Amino acid sequence: MNENGITRHPDKLPYHLDMDLYADFLSMQPPVLASMEEYILRAGHETAALTELRRTFHTLKGEAGFFRLEAVENLCHLAEDTLDADIFSEDMTSVFLDIQSWLKNAFDWYSGKKTAAPEDPKHLHARLGMEKSLPELKGKKEEPVSTGTHRQVRENVLVEAERLDRLMDTIGELVIVETMVRQAPELVHIGGGSLNNHLAQLTKLTRELQTLGLNLRMVPIRPLFMKMQRMVQELGKTLGKPVLFQSAGDETELDRSLVEHLRDPLLHLVRNAMGHGIEEPETRKAKNKPEQGLLRIEARHGGGDIHIIIEDDGQGLNADAIAKKAREKGLLNADTPLTPEILEKIIFHPGFTTAASLTEISGRGVGLDVVRDQILSLSGNIHVDSTRDAGTRFHLRIPMTVAIIDGIVCRCGKRRYVIPTLSVLGSLEVRPKDICNLPTGMTMATFQDNLIPASPLEALLQRSDTLGQNTCLMMVLEFENQRTGILVDEILGKQQIVVKPLGESFKEIQGIAGAAIMPDGEVGLILDPQGLIRASLSQVKGQAFNKALDRKELSR
Repeated sequence: MNENGITRHPDKLPYHLDMDLYADFLSMQPPVLASMEEYILRAGHETAALTELRRTFHTLKGEAGFFRLEAVENLCHLAEDTLDADIFSEDMTSVFLDIQSWLKNAFDWYSGKKTAAPEDPKHLHARLGMEKSLPELKGKKEEPVSTGTHRQVRENVLVEAERLDRLMDTIGELVIVETMVRQAPELVHIGGGSLNNHLAQLTKLTRELQTLGLNLRMVPIRPLFMKMQRMVQELGKTLGKPVLFQSAGDETELDRSLVEHLRDPLLHLVRNAMGHGIEEPETRKAKNKPEQGLLRIEARHGGGDIHIIIEDDGQGLNADAIAKKAREKGLLNADTPLTPEILEKIIFHPGFTTAASLTEISGRGVGLDVVRDQILSLSGNIHVDSTRDAGTRFHLRIPMTVAIIDGIVCRCGKRRYVIPTLSVLGSLEVRPKDICNLPTGMTMATFQDNLIPASPLEALLQRSDTLGQNTCLMMVLEFENQRTGILVDEILGKQQIVVKPLGESFKEIQGIAGAAIMPDGEVGLILDPQGLIRASLSQVKGQAFNKALDRKELSR
């Protein structure tokens, strides 16, 4: 064992090696096994992937032998020997995925991440159809694996995620300090061409370092796509549904933390599509559809966001069944038609499902509210489009990074707040007399010839509900085609904001997404536009409900 007491070896490390070298070898394996999974999934239709897979097993076999990991060495030897035939069938995909899983479990145990030792891999030997004895295989002449004459070699350096996070925190602090220096009142009075040039250079270098730091956090979405492809293959066999998995844009990069948060909602959508979206082969044949279903996923950049599309060619959402269930639950009036907008709201309603019984594979609708909440927590949104017997399409939009945002700084009283720029439609000057109260009790203001709900910002945050007597400003926010106006005292300007996490006591406050250090060192709160809009609309509904109760009392 090494000094931290967790690194394991199944036998005894060779006398000429030390545990630190062994630990370094183990730390290099996660990306190797991730690449191995990718090559396995592509090897059936890409010769280059098959070549890379063979090379990966060859290299790992040699390294495992060097560290006397005999179980790994023997399994890799058998796998490599099987791949020499240059044939990779669908059955082999299943076997090799199980081999990759066994290797991952083994290395997790060696490195102390798991407490249970891996099972004996002899069942994998048998599945490979390799009944020859290991000594006979080892006596076979080794052929060097070709590296190719035109292969581009890229040097990669593994860096702990914690170090990257510390680097980003430091860069964030630098951005704050640079803003403080640039806006310091003492420097405003000094001025001067030389000082201004130096400050401009400082700003330029700070922004370049910030961009570099953000790029270091960016990772391709490919590993997540590989997990989805593997799930499609495994569920396809379990359910007896042959499904073709297609992907596009797997090189699209996004913040590393976002990949971790997207894993569960994306896999849930895939599970729903496989379990209750795509039909059985016989049903598809009766509908004149190919017996093999199609599930496609795409990722792309657009307007500072990541767009992820998940679509299938299955039976689509059953609008009649959804409407019936919604009316039974009181979510839809009997005389209200089920428009696409209403349908979307219903399927994302907590606990809504049309499934008669629950299974291990969630029914379409079960848990979609959780998926939506997870996407909203990333400052994103999700929409669905479905056509009966043609398929369903989910469109997710999330920001590329949540570390640094462009924001508009505003003031209410002595407090300052930051609103993400992308959520602001516009702003205008209003006076208290421009705010009208409808008979229902709703507070409204005019924006682009339309009345929209309008509330003092601090009223939405439950700090104060008073509106000053002087001129104020209204900032108009929009989310999912819903608009609301928030009234503030002053707009201070645009600024790049380093997002700081909130303490536990703030996490339950609707409308607050984070905190930021302002140029003068004071703390400003970063607002959550979606939460503010929900608070505004719920306030409007509450006013209308109270007004209705008052009318009932008056009529008695």
